[in-house]
Amino acid sequence: MLFHMEKYGNRIEGWLSPDNPGAVPRIRILRPDSTVAELEANVFRPDVRDQGLHPTGHNGFAINDTVFPDLAGMIDQIEIRDIDTGVLLYRPFKEEKHVPLKVLRFEPQAMPYAQIESIWDSHFSLYYNAAERYPFETMFGVLNNPATKSIAISGRLNYGQYEHYFRDRDYKIISLLRHPLEEMAERLLFIRYALAPQSPVSFDAHLTGLRCLGPVAQRITLERMESVDECLERLSVEQRAALSNPVIKALACKPDEVPRKQHIQVALSKLAAMDLVGVRTRYDQFKHMLAELIGRDILANSVQPEISWARRVSEQLGKLKSAQSLVSLDMQLYEMVERAVGRVLEERNSAA
Repeated sequence: MLFHMEKYGNRIEGWLSPDNPGAVPRIRILRPDSTVAELEANVFRPDVRDQGLHPTGHNGFAINDTVFPDLAGMIDQIEIRDIDTGVLLYRPFKEEKHVPLKVLRFEPQAMPYAQIESIWDSHFSLYYNAAERYPFETMFGVLNNPATKSIAISGRLNYGQYEHYFRDRDYKIISLLRHPLEEMAERLLFIRYALAPQSPVSFDAHLTGLRCLGPVAQRITLERMESVDECLERLSVEQRAALSNPVIKALACKPDEVPRKQHIQVALSKLAAMDLVGVRTRYDQFKHMLAELIGRDILANSVQPEISWARRVSEQLGKLKSAQSLVSLDMQLYEMVERAVGRVLEERNSAA
């Protein structure tokens, strides 16, 4: 998907090229009173066609007071999304509210935290979470949106596939890591809950690449380590790949590549080149350093959620060879990062 939506005075104009070239582009406009309007492409864009971005050029949009008589009173408060995918196409930039930067949160954890998600969503005019769910073409469209002044992207995306795009477009790149066994415990819990009939629909976006673990998460009795050990020993090839060393796989491997020991140094070099890397155990320091980096203390009132149950289970997982073997490379990487973060913070304190 490629797109461009931009405000010009009291109107919004742009175009949308969906992944399916035969589909008629349609958008959903959310008004400030939470009512929704839908609009089909209403402008012919030969310029888009001639650039090879759409087969016919019948993919343009003109959103003005002719289409919406009450537009002038709400143009700075509307939100526009693609109907078929829900991808955010436009939200007005507000100087007094939004951080005027481009930020990537390389976010290895699977389970979203509502407070953290809300903070990032409210401080950037455009926010895309769970970015791993988007096809390459959609991510390419997001990254090449020329109207972008304030954007944050987060997720478990394959970093090597997109790193040069983020670098070329001056993104600030950050990451907050946690102990791999804690992530494994929470990931299994989250998958079990997210696949339950009563779970929020929004969780579906965070299950990319993890659905194959559903039978495992549902079969395991996490309070009984014998059950966990048995299930982990009997993982299928697909399930093992989904659970094994997720951080190194995302940082240092191609999408279908198996993490190996030599990838540890590759992953470490990727993290070292980022603008900010922290660990969960030093969350307060991470918040302060993020504020320095982006010029806004957006996480000031946030608390890093801690699921005590996940911590207890992770301690038990540490006693199982089957669990350790799945994240042994990630654990080595995490220990290196934790030590490096500690040294940096000590140096900062000494210099203060």
